[in-house]
Amino acid sequence: MKQDGNTASIDFQWSQIFNHYFRDQPDYWNILLRQKQALLSQISLIKDKKSKFNLPEPLAQSWFKSYELGVDPYASLKYIHIDNKTWSQATRASNELIGIAEDYLGYINKIFQIQEGLEYYLEDPHETILILSGRNLPKVSNCVVRPDFSFKSTGTRSYTLAITHKKPFNLIGPEHYSEIFKYSNAFSLPVFDTNQQIIAILTISKKITENEFRNKYMYNQTNMFIFSMAVFIVIAIENMLKLNKTKKMSRTMHSDLENKDAELKRMLNIARCAIESKENGVLVVKDEGIIKMANTRSASILNHERENLVGKDFIGFLQNKSQIHKMIQLGKPFQLLETLLIDNEKKEYYLCGEPIYINKSKETQGSIITIRPKPNIHNENTTSPCRWRFQDIIGKSTSFTKALDQAKAFSKTSENILLIGESGVGKDIFAQAIHNASRPCGPFVAINCAALPRSLLVSELFGYESGSFTGAKSQGHIGKIEQANNGTLFLDEIGDMPLELQATFLRVLEDKAVTRIGGKNYRKIDFRLVAATNQDLEQKVKDKVFREDLLFRLSVLTIKIPPLRDRDNDIELLARKFINKYCDNNSKEKMHISNEAMELIKKYHWPGNIRQLQNVLIYAINLSKDNIITEKDLPDKIRIQCSDPGQKKEPTRLDDIENSIIKKHLEKNRFNVSKTAKEMGISKSTLYRRMKSFMY
Repeated sequence: MKQDGNTASIDFQWSQIFNHYFRDQPDYWNILLRQKQALLSQISLIKDKKSKFNLPEPLAQSWFKSYELGVDPYASLKYIHIDNKTWSQATRASNELIGIAEDYLGYINKIFQIQEGLEYYLEDPHETILILSGRNLPKVSNCVVRPDFSFKSTGTRSYTLAITHKKPFNLIGPEHYSEIFKYSNAFSLPVFDTNQQIIAILTISKKITENEFRNKYMYNQTNMFIFSMAVFIVIAIENMLKLNKTKKMSRTMHSDLENKDAELKRMLNIARCAIESKENGVLVVKDEGIIKMANTRSASILNHERENLVGKDFIGFLQNKSQIHKMIQLGKPFQLLETLLIDNEKKEYYLCGEPIYINKSKETQGSIITIRPKPNIHNENTTSPCRWRFQDIIGKSTSFTKALDQAKAFSKTSENILLIGESGVGKDIFAQAIHNASRPCGPFVAINCAALPRSLLVSELFGYESGSFTGAKSQGHIGKIEQANNGTLFLDEIGDMPLELQATFLRVLEDKAVTRIGGKNYRKIDFRLVAATNQDLEQKVKDKVFREDLLFRLSVLTIKIPPLRDRDNDIELLARKFINKYCDNNSKEKMHISNEAMELIKKYHWPGNIRQLQNVLIYAINLSKDNIITEKDLPDKIRIQCSDPGQKKEPTRLDDIENSIIKKHLEKNRFNVSKTAKEMGISKSTLYRRMKSFMY
């Protein structure tokens, strides 16, 4: 990065580094693959070579040079073995650079230690890899082993463009000439010495797939953060080189506490250059909550002058019950929708925090906090409550942890997810956790397909233009699908979606575009679909009440959440958690449960699953005395059915007889409400009402 006096200045535009207009082309990833094949087959080798390639000019030129040099893009990676003596001689001139860079690159290791597929390497202008991390190398005694990333072996990569044009470059996947880097998202930045000569190139590479590239929201967020940290490291290295030259300080002296404090201040100034390019507010906050650095956008959000904001207590902008102060002190990352108190007004923002690690023991010294506005579409209430995260979900049984691990893995993709499970198993909780792990700063929009009449479901999903029908709002209405843009759409009870609506919704999933009722224009949208059902959708396909092609589209990734009766090891764990939580939320003294009562709870078959368990415990807590729940405090149904199964009382009242019949039908149909209601010849709303009367 070029320096101007004592001030670090970034002499390039953000748009020149990535997100150039070429990447906005539909199917850009596959376009690159086809153009590379065309190049190799000499179809496009004409006098004006670039005219046949819809690529940025530097990239097209580099591809042709690779081709003309005879680089094989499909060749396997080669390794170079250098004996220790030769290596020592080759790197002697770079010893100072290597020493400084290793300190700062160790900082990257701490920031990205939970990231998979992350590599970084520092290369000199002669393509010698001085520092390499994140790649497993063959072990050879008395030798230094390095991958052969030279231009003659691998052709175009971000390093070659950065050193040729003397500015940062980013290449994704097939923009690289060699297949070795086909899943790499690489950033390369030049490192200048005090004479403004390039002495090295820093490259940070993150694994990327085509699907991750198509998820523009997460792709752009990842790029901005990685690039900001790369800028931070490069300028820090350059400043330290300059400091060494002017003060003739040795690396031993750099470990003094006084110099470490001065170095931290320089880092904060350098970080300001990197984060100013972000559209969101960014703060650096120390453990005790004091703001050490703020960008212009954060000062605007908090309605303060930037200079006056530094030194203020960020906790003063939070509500009393906010968890953020504790998360900062504990050095934990967070992604929360918070209400900020700004000039005595309450405003909601998404706050995302990453701890700042300062040593190998994971000791932290504050957090970097990003402030993002909450989406606001014509002031409509677009989001549903979404507070659950994976770390909040309780369960240790084998079947449940399998489902939870699947959800964590699937949340890293942008594919549709289908949650299957009985009523009350927590499908909505899984949906919220998936959203908070994949698109935490976007809206979470939930709709129950069984809770709305068919005519209303259409307008709720797709929205409508003004005057579309009698009773329509004059300003029109934004549908749930459109409200979920850049976030997650959760469709509960998807099996109850009307057949005539399924074809239209399938088209939305395929095109990622929606047209409002009464409208003519397609509106492009980007949302993550999570659907849920307690029904057998394959059987509904056979019954011709559910489209097979929609089922295929929904069930790309399927998670089966086990019922509570199959989670024996979790019932006691959940019960004690619910009791403690209810007592805390209602200012009650801590309550215990007797061993006899717990045994009854563990024996019961829980047709209503977790929801029923929670309601039973609320009933027992409010009936108990002396701060302990006994057998007598449990509902009669549980005591009768579990205490002596051989002596069950036959129902005598008419209501009891009807409830007994309903329960038998529900159990036979595995608690499929739609199937049971149809079999018994009653409406679903009637069945839900009767279920509520005997499920606590």
